This record gives sequence, C-alpha cells and structure tokens, in this order.
Amino acid sequence: MPENYSVFDAGCTKYWSKITVKQVISEKEIESLIPEITAAAKEFKKQSEFLAKEISKLNDVPISKLWEKSDEITTSPIGWRCYHHGQHFYCENLESGQVVEVPIWYGGEFGVLDPYFFSQFISSTPSLNMPVSIVDWYHDMSRVMDIMLKKGLMKQVTGTTYEVSGIAIT
Repeated sequence: MPENYSVFDAGCTKYWSKITVKQVISEKEIESLIPEITAAAKEFKKQSEFLAKEISKLNDVPISKLWEKSDEITTSPIGWRCYHHGQHFYCENLESGQVVEVPIWYGGEFGVLDPYFFSQFISSTPSLNMPVSIVDWYHDMSRVMDIMLKKGLMKQVTGTTYEVSGIAIT
C-alpha cells in the first residue's frame, strides 16, 4: 500500500467489523507545508496560552487547576465566548469568528494540538490560510503532525490528567 494511506478501525456492527482505508496527504506535500504549519502551531500556542492565562485570572482559578475547576469557569475574556469542552476550553472570538480550543489536560503546556481543532484554528484565523493539500481536517493534519514529530519539529507531551499524550510544536 502506498505511504499516503491511513487505515483505521471504523467500528463494528452486531456481526461485522469495519476498517477504513483513506488516502491522506503525501510526505512530499507535507515537506512543502512545514514552514506554514510551524508558524500556525506557534501562533496557536501563543493565543492558547494567552486565553488560558486570562480565563485563569478572570475566574480566580490557578492556571494549573483549570481542569479541576472547569465547572466553576463562568467569565470569558472580553470579546471571547469560552466554555468547557471535554479536555479543552472552546474559545470563539466574537468579532472575527476565530476558534481556539485551549487544551487543559497538559499542566502548563497549552500548545498541544488536536488535529481537527488545529485545522479549525487555521481555517478560522484571518491571518492564516488552510493549505489546499489539507483536505480532511482530521486525517491529513494528523499525518502532518506525525511526520513533523518524526522529524523532531514537534514533541510528544504527556498529560497531567488521565495519562494522555499529545503533540506540540518544539
């Protein structure tokens, strides 16, 4: 099978298991996107850290306790609508429509990227453009992140909650 296919468990029914084979972005295409993705990941980390600090300050919750106290978060930074969303805080800029999913399961590391949410961030950020070769926001971006991790351009981050791991820009 060519290198740019993803095979994954797509679930099952009562009698059948399903797998999906999906064409994803090639390594050659990824090479040309590295500078663009790196810049976007750094911008994501900057904005995510800013929002985490603001949420923490406005709600008088230590930044290290955002997950534990997530139900007590009621105030968003001015111009933003934020709410607890799984292992993130979903934050939407009310003027630009930009969406930042702030990860809160990794201690003080707020640059951990979820492939789909990172794609959503790029697409909704006016100063960034989604590369045309990223067709499937989850599977293509996941492959980009995996390749950048192998090249040492991203790093594996261990969560402080639920023994999860994620990928962030170095």
